[in-house]
Amino acid sequence: MPTKGVNRPLHPPVFKPGFVQQLLKTPNDPTGAARRFLGPRKGVSRPLTPPATAAAGTGVPAGTPAAPLDLPVDPAYDAQIAALQRTKANTIAGLAAARTQGYANYGYTGTEQTDPVTGLISVTGLTFNPNDPFSKASLLKKTYDASRARSAESSAASGGLYSGAAQHAQDYGVRQQMQAEDALQKSLISFLGRNAQQQVQAGVDYETGAGQAYGDRVTRASTMTTDANGNLVSGNPNYVPSTATTPAAPAAPRPSKWITNTGSGARAGQQYRVKQTAQGTVHVYRSGKRILIPKK
Repeated sequence: MPTKGVNRPLHPPVFKPGFVQQLLKTPNDPTGAARRFLGPRKGVSRPLTPPATAAAGTGVPAGTPAAPLDLPVDPAYDAQIAALQRTKANTIAGLAAARTQGYANYGYTGTEQTDPVTGLISVTGLTFNPNDPFSKASLLKKTYDASRARSAESSAASGGLYSGAAQHAQDYGVRQQMQAEDALQKSLISFLGRNAQQQVQAGVDYETGAGQAYGDRVTRASTMTTDANGNLVSGNPNYVPSTATTPAAPAAPRPSKWITNTGSGARAGQQYRVKQTAQGTVHVYRSGKRILIPKK
């Protein structure tokens, strides 16, 4: 039992599956805020998901993909695509040659992997190539090897070959060589990064150009003009849509089935229709009067 004088908080109603919520308007509740719960209606089943509704003005359910355009042969479009493909292939080949030349100049070999989807080439590892004595890496190593040898000879000549100062000089030379090799490798990695970025840009340029060419193709196919004979033609001579035809002349009006009585009798000037029967010809007037003319 609720305690008198204590306001209990209102809790929102809990809707059970299968029950229908109905808004009722009562004298004490003119806005219809009062809610009444009814049991599940017999013979009524509600789907779990609402059915797709047809798009406005069409009989196609919403979400149905549009049918592809049935475009005609377009030599200009084919030439544009061929030129774009040729440009992309030449760019990719030039970048591959630049990588080969870069490896030779720096004195490293790279482990390359080709993406099966995009066709882009990425480098996953660098290894010193000792077979090229005139590369940057080989000349750098030769320079520091000679520097350490001179330092050792100088220490030996002064009688301090096994002193701490000689060892410190050797360690300093090794650190200088490692620093120089690290800078050389970072320079090569930067070059390879720019090379990879140029590969991506080549693909983007191709896709952009192909999209523009396709748009131009659709424009040519859908742009209608009038030829010398007054017929509708497309900007693409190979495109003849069903609507690109000479408008048909309006049909001649059908002759009226009503015949005017041109006689001089009582029904002169009245209209009638002719109906053939077994007894003969019947003239049916607009007033409903029927006159039979028997067969001879």
